[in-house]
Amino acid sequence: MSTQKIVFIGIRNKVCLTCSAIANRQMERKDHVCWKNWSGPSTAMESDAVVEGLIYLENVHHIRCTRLVGDGDANTIAKCKERVSYGGRILKVECANHAVRRYGRAIQKLQGNTSRFSGQTGIKARKLLKQKIMKLIIGARNVIKVNAINHHNQPEKEKIKNLISDFRNVPNHVFGKHDNCGDFCKRKSIENNETEYSIMHSSGLLHAIQYEIGRTLVACSNTLIWNATNNPAETYMSQLCKISGGKRINFSKAGGFNRRANIAVLAFQNPAQQYHGKAYKMIANKSPSTPLNKFLLTRRNKYLKRLQRKKLFPNIKKFRPKQNTGDCNYGDSVEKPDMPTEIFESMTENLLLKLKVQNNSDVEFETRGQTTSERWRYERSLRLSSSFFKEVACRKASTPCSKLVKRIVYGSEFSTTAMNYGLANEEIARKQYERKHSVTVRTCGLFVDKDNPFLCASPDGLIENVFEHFVSYTLT
Repeated sequence: MSTQKIVFIGIRNKVCLTCSAIANRQMERKDHVCWKNWSGPSTAMESDAVVEGLIYLENVHHIRCTRLVGDGDANTIAKCKERVSYGGRILKVECANHAVRRYGRAIQKLQGNTSRFSGQTGIKARKLLKQKIMKLIIGARNVIKVNAINHHNQPEKEKIKNLISDFRNVPNHVFGKHDNCGDFCKRKSIENNETEYSIMHSSGLLHAIQYEIGRTLVACSNTLIWNATNNPAETYMSQLCKISGGKRINFSKAGGFNRRANIAVLAFQNPAQQYHGKAYKMIANKSPSTPLNKFLLTRRNKYLKRLQRKKLFPNIKKFRPKQNTGDCNYGDSVEKPDMPTEIFESMTENLLLKLKVQNNSDVEFETRGQTTSERWRYERSLRLSSSFFKEVACRKASTPCSKLVKRIVYGSEFSTTAMNYGLANEEIARKQYERKHSVTVRTCGLFVDKDNPFLCASPDGLIENVFEHFVSYTLT
């Protein structure tokens, strides 16, 4: 993300023009370069290309990408966790633009829900929301920018808490209640506009907006704190659409799309068509001629002037060859036999020694925040947690363990609406429990067993005993 240079492109073609002509008996069979390299569904192309890119970076450049910025419209992260060797350490970083866009679509649906928010109060609230809807969206995006941190290491817990509280305060600020606003708010010294706030609160629309904030923004606040976007990928795709003519002309039948994709890479990394001069010098072994130099200079000046105009007026909107896969019967891809028992036992002892921790309290302190902590995810992935302990302990000897081992070691991402709701409202449930029972619930991290360091547990909190809360999505 720092250089924004392209190191890999993945191209998938489902059609080869020559193969199609031969199959339809319009052409005699002949030797040719076949550009068809994909036979699966088109929706799976994106995830397959990303997986190929991660494997390429690891094998060729010895780089492991443990952060992937995603927009949430494909199962790319799940495929990466399943097929990449270090998939368990890959973390999905939510694109800030797409998260705010999903939030905007959600409140637009609320504004058009006439059956849920009916009556005079509901009509007034929906009209008021229609007027303020852009302020809610812009406010959420500005909250991410203000609270963003520059480094991509483990995010500070206080920063995430401030981000969540600012998310929750955006509707209050927009509808005239500024009690919890910071120093940035110019209306904090002015009296609160109780009329707008009371209309939204009494109609139930304010509570619905808060729920959507929890579902779309708070649930992924641990990665939104980085303010990461997939703008470089979107920029490259716009260059590719410009060069390939969008979808008006089908260039994918005879390698034309591959060539245009490579040209788009050059255009992305060398704006204003400056790659023409470099290509000429590389091919001809001499500097470009005067007409080409004048052409490149004119394009460069136009490009620089356009950048200057954007700074002055920011609000004005105006060939990769097919790689042959290895043979499973011969070569490097064959199935290898299991290691000898002595080596296996030796590696097991070494692993148990690695899992031992010197001070359990340090691990517990550093892993507080649990799902928002990178250390928690890493330490938990090395051990058997209480979530799987019963399945392992109660497994029958006659039941094969391969499926269970695969689920524990290479567990896929699993998320439901109820789970997202529970994660977004855990803090509310904890505070309600404290008020009801007059106790203090202390947050905690990962506890590692001293005698058996391969066992661990991470409760939600500590009172005098273990505290585990459950936030119900439905009310019966």
